[in-house]
This record gives sequence, C-alpha cells and structure tokens, in this order.
Amino acid sequence: MQSFKMKKVCVLTSVHYLFDTRIFHREIKSLQRASFQVTLIAPHDQSEQVEGVEIIGVKKRGKLGRIWNWFRIFQLATKEKADLYHFHDPDLMIVGLLLKLFTKKPVIYDIHEYYSGQILTKEWIPSILRKITSFFVRLLEYVFCPTYSALITATEGVYNNYKKLNKKVFVINNYPDRKFFNKISKEKPARDFLSCIYCGDKTRIRGIKNILKAFLLLKKRGVKVKLEMIGPASPKSFGKEVKNFIKKNNLENTVQDTPRIPFKKAWSQIPKADVGIMPFLPCPNHLIAMPTKILEYMASKLAVVTSDLPLVKKFIEKEKCGLVFRSTSYKDLANKISRLASDRELVKRMAENGEKAFLEKYNWQKEEKKLLKIYKKLEG
Repeated sequence: MQSFKMKKVCVLTSVHYLFDTRIFHREIKSLQRASFQVTLIAPHDQSEQVEGVEIIGVKKRGKLGRIWNWFRIFQLATKEKADLYHFHDPDLMIVGLLLKLFTKKPVIYDIHEYYSGQILTKEWIPSILRKITSFFVRLLEYVFCPTYSALITATEGVYNNYKKLNKKVFVINNYPDRKFFNKISKEKPARDFLSCIYCGDKTRIRGIKNILKAFLLLKKRGVKVKLEMIGPASPKSFGKEVKNFIKKNNLENTVQDTPRIPFKKAWSQIPKADVGIMPFLPCPNHLIAMPTKILEYMASKLAVVTSDLPLVKKFIEKEKCGLVFRSTSYKDLANKISRLASDRELVKRMAENGEKAFLEKYNWQKEEKKLLKIYKKLEG
C-alpha cells in the first residue's frame, strides 16, 4: 500500500443512505486501509463514530430544504480542515465549488449516474417540467464540473457523458468487494422450488411491475418458484401499489416484499437464492449503465436474469452467466425464469461462470488501486 502526504479526507453526501455501498463500504473502507482519517458528512440523526469513521449527521430535508443543507454542509466541511474533499451528489455541486475556492484543497466530484438523463424518469417531477429541469442540470454541470480537481464516474457509460467536462475524469467501477464475498456462505438450502431475488430500490422505471406480473403468470402456470424483493419503494405510493398487487392476486406465498435491511444482513440472505433478477426498463440512464446489482448477484454465485439493456446484454452473453429477456415483456421474463426452473444444471453452470468472472475480473480490489492512484495524483 502506497503512502500519502495527505492524511484527512472529508466525504460529503446530501441524499445517500449513511451506509451506501459505494460510499461507505467500498471507497471509505479503501481510504481507511490506506491510513486516511475519514470524516463522512451525511443524512443521519446524530453524530457518532462508526467503524473508525467520524460521522457528522445532517438532517434529511425535503426538496426545498436541501438549499439550507448546502450551507450547513459547507459550514461543517470547512470546519474539518481536510486535505481533500470528495462529494457524491449533484445537489452539492455549488458546495464543491465553494470548498475549492475557500479551502484551496483538492475537490473530487463522484458521479454515480447520468443525472440529466435520470431526471427524465423522476416521478416526483411533473412530466411537463422534466425536460427543462434536465436541461438546467446539464447546464449546471457544464459550469461547475470544469472547476473541480477531478471527476470520478461509476461506469464507462457515465464517463462518456462527462469526459469533456474536466481534464481529469476517471472511471472507478462500482464492483463488489472480493474479500467480503469470499467470507459469506453461498450454500443453497435444499428445496423443491427455484428461489429468485431482487435487491435494490423498488421503482416503476426499474421494472418492478413486470416482475410481479411475471410471477403471477408463473403461479398460474404452476411453476415452482418464489421471489423475495429487498429494498425501499419510491415513491411511497408505488410501495402501496406493490403491496396491493401482491394481496389482490394472492401472491403472499410466492412473493415476499421486504423493506431495506442492513447491508451485512442482506448479503447473508441473498446468496441463498438461485437466481438474481435485474428488470430495469429502457431509459436514458439505464441505456448507458452497467448495474452493480448484476455483479453482486454474480459475486453471490447466482444465475442472472436481466432485461436486454445494450451494455448488460453484451456483458451477460460474454460471461455466459445468465439469460436476457425483452425489457418490456413480463411474459418473456416469465419464460426465462420458467426455463431455469426446469434446468437446475443450467442454473448451476451460469452461477459458477458468474462467480469466476467476478473473482478474476470484476472486483473492487482492482478499482481500489485506481482510486488510490487518483488520490496520489492530486497530492501535487
């Protein structure tokens, strides 16, 4: 592990969950291993120390309340007198610029998504305002992004949308941690049904309704399958819609709707399944994405069933670790799951292929080296 002149890093997020996988469990843990002292300013109901990380909690506010949080986060960040600031949300672009101007320290903007494209599918924004909001966000990116010390993107697809906005743009893929997944049990319990899982936010654009319709169809066909969906629903009205669908169609014994659970608990449950489902619908952000969830399913030794997004389809076919269905067809999704339910050897073979690819090529250990190399460059 290389040594650094910089000692203290302040990480900022205004909207992400405190224990966000990329922010806390991957990047911050890597910085700790490199002997950095890390402070995380994030939405939380208190300030405390967690696993050696100093947490400074800020109140999570509504859409308009975030403006007040900008000033509060800037104030808290400057008090830290860090050697480098690393922020994770487009909300904080103005804060990033102010930190660069007032502290004269390096500032990194970590870009998880293609945000102006993502806005086009946000249900809480009235449809008539989405295009103009998307344009405005892109305009702000053109203004602010060139001012930061570096940009980091979570995928190659996102990189392609930001590579011209700064002289230093890098890809740090959000790959799973090999050490973590090597420790967890991947034994599958004996059962007479195919166990499927979806883990992640439950939203309309992520194809959750297609999953529900597919499993209703599978139930009617008499296929022995069960599904657990783990994660928060957004908006809350959609969460109610999901629960109502399950109840109305008597799917309680087929589909288990689980809210967000702690990271370690989730990943002690997920590897017990046989198949991981990634049902995202086509939208600007998804069309350039390589969802982390697929890599996490592979790391958990699950076969993958995924919608036919361009990058994903190419990846799955290359690694031979799953099946691809037409993204807008719940019937095709049901057909693919039915095929796996009738061919357990195929499930086993695909799961083994996926785990092998993860261990050899798509793991966080490779990305950690790239992250620390970026930090080294910014020492000057």
